[in-house]
Amino acid sequence: MGIGHQYLKSEQRQFESREITMAKVSVIGSGMMGSALTRALLKGGHDVMVFDLDVTKSEPLAALGASVAKNSQELAEHADFLIPSLPSYRGLEGFVKSEGVIAALQGTVIVQLSSGSPEMVQAFGELIANAGVGYLEGRIKNYPEDVGKPGSKIICSGDERLFAKAEPVLEALAEHVDYVSDQLEAVAALDEAVVTASYGQIWAMMLAGKLCQKYGVSPMVLLELTKETSLLNMADLEETGYPDLVSGNFRDDLDTATMTVWADSGEMTLEAIDAAGLDTTVFSAIQDLLRKAEKAGLANRGIHAIADVMAK
Repeated sequence: MGIGHQYLKSEQRQFESREITMAKVSVIGSGMMGSALTRALLKGGHDVMVFDLDVTKSEPLAALGASVAKNSQELAEHADFLIPSLPSYRGLEGFVKSEGVIAALQGTVIVQLSSGSPEMVQAFGELIANAGVGYLEGRIKNYPEDVGKPGSKIICSGDERLFAKAEPVLEALAEHVDYVSDQLEAVAALDEAVVTASYGQIWAMMLAGKLCQKYGVSPMVLLELTKETSLLNMADLEETGYPDLVSGNFRDDLDTATMTVWADSGEMTLEAIDAAGLDTTVFSAIQDLLRKAEKAGLANRGIHAIADVMAK
């Protein structure tokens, strides 16, 4: 089942009064995030073992009560739950391939909280597919200094039974622990989607700011004007855009500007960007999609129907 057919399931819970169920947790990596995770797990009453190639990074954690593994196999043998905090999946793959590790991980649940693409998730899932090891994907939605504090959040995807098993451990790390989808790659895709949206917003606002400067208008004036527009755009997405995307049917009976209106307006905007001596590459690509949508029979639909022509 795809992301579009799932929803966030988050229970209302009292963060400070959760019942503690002790588990043996192994954390790979004692950098900023790994150390923050370890401190929160220790505070949550868990039996934590750590391992880092730089032994000095683990020493402060040992002083707080964590045990320090001598090697990868010892770390794997300790774990009911293994939480990697590594820069890349390559490091995790190297750990799993270390001598004795995969056998020692039998019955363990790996809760991968590091960043990676859906393709990386698939590759790692295939690597351990027949090893008798559970695997959940997760993403931490806050900075290391906020781990385990009010407002902190972790989202997870994968086998819901494994999530239920890991949830008491994850609750030591975040106030809000949300299950997104049974599709393992879902949180990785969601993470990339947030980046995509952020890049688009930043690019658009900086280009718009440059266009204003060309004609003697302060970008700060633009910022004030677009605050209201941005709220309206988000409201439209919530009311019609994303519901239509989920249903697979973009309506043509909405009281809104049609695709053709957007495309015609875009031509004027593209001319203005070009006349201002600014790069037109990205906006031209958007304009091409709008015209492609018209040719695909979407001329009388709203702008959100452009999603139907985004596939390669």
